[in-house]
Amino acid sequence: MDPTGKPTSRRVRRVWWVVFGALVVVMVLLIALPLSVQFALTRALQQMGAERVEIHDVDLNLFTATFGVQSLSLSGPGGATASLGDLRVAWRWRSLLDRRLDLTAVEISGLTLPVSQHGTQWHLAGIELPASGQEEEEGLEWGLALRHLVLEQIDLPVELADSTQRLVIDRFVLSSLVSWAPESAGTGQVSGRINGTAFQLDSDLRLFADLPDSELRLSFEALSLEPFARLAGLEGLSGELSADTTVEIGQTPTGGLRVSHTGDISLRDALVPVAGDGQVRLGSGALAGALEFTAGDAGQMEITYTGDLSFGQGALSRPDAAHDTDATQPGISVALDA
Repeated sequence: MDPTGKPTSRRVRRVWWVVFGALVVVMVLLIALPLSVQFALTRALQQMGAERVEIHDVDLNLFTATFGVQSLSLSGPGGATASLGDLRVAWRWRSLLDRRLDLTAVEISGLTLPVSQHGTQWHLAGIELPASGQEEEEGLEWGLALRHLVLEQIDLPVELADSTQRLVIDRFVLSSLVSWAPESAGTGQVSGRINGTAFQLDSDLRLFADLPDSELRLSFEALSLEPFARLAGLEGLSGELSADTTVEIGQTPTGGLRVSHTGDISLRDALVPVAGDGQVRLGSGALAGALEFTAGDAGQMEITYTGDLSFGQGALSRPDAAHDTDATQPGISVALDA
C-alpha cells in the first residue's frame, strides 16, 4: 500500500483480472449452455427414432429460469413429419428445494404433430411411443404446478382404424393446476375444430383431490358423422350431430366412476347401418335432459335419466330376401323419468 493509503497498482490489476475472468466464464456459460442443450435435445430425439432433426434456436437462461425452442422440425420412419414453431417454459427455482416442479408458464404455438395407432401401439410422427411401465419407482413423490399453459395453432392429424380425423386447436388455456393445493380447481378453455367443425370446451378440474372430479361444458354444431364410420365399425354411417352439454366426471368414495350429463344432444339426417344390410334412417332426433351413470369398483352399474327423447321422420329398411320391410314413423316424442 502506498503512503496515501491507496492499494498498489498490482493489487488493482489482480482484482480487475478476477472480475474479467468471472465475466468470461459467465459469457462462455451463456453461449455454450444453450448449444449443449440443443445438441442433447437433437440426440435425444434421434435416439427415440427421429431420422432427421432440425432446430433453429434454443434459449436457456438459468438466471431468469426460462427455456425456449424456436423452429423445430423432424421426420420419423415412413416419412411422417412434425414441426414446432415456438416453445417457452418458465419455472421457479426455489420450489425445487421442496421437490416441487413449479411451472409458472408454458407456451406452445405452431405445432403440427401426426398421431397414429397401429394395433395397440401409438406413434407420433411415425415414432413409436414406449409402452408405459407397470412398476413404480420408490422414493418421494414430486409435486407439480402448472400455473399457466397456452397452446395456439395446434394441428393434430389422427389416424385410427384406417380413418383419419383432424383436430385443430386454435387456442387452449389451462390455469392454476397445483398438486399441493388439491381442493383448488384449475380452469381450462379450448376453442378449435374437429374435421372442420368448430367446438368450444370449458372446464373446471380438480385432478389432485382425494376424490378427483371435473366439469366439462362442450358445444358444437353439425359435426359430420361420416368420417367416424370406420372408427365406429359402421360402414355407411352418416348424419350431423350437435351438442350443448355439461358433463361432470368424478370418482366415488368406493373407487368407482360417476358421470352425469345435462343439456341437449341432437341428430339430423342420420343413416345408421344395422345387421343384415339394413338401414335406420332418421330425419331428426333429440335428447334433452339429465343422464347419470355410476359404476362401482365391484362391477355394478346404475343409469338414471330424466328428460325428453324425440324422433322425427324415422324409417327402418331391411332389403334382404327373408325380410323386406320399410316402416316409416313421421314423429315420436317421449318423456322419460327414470
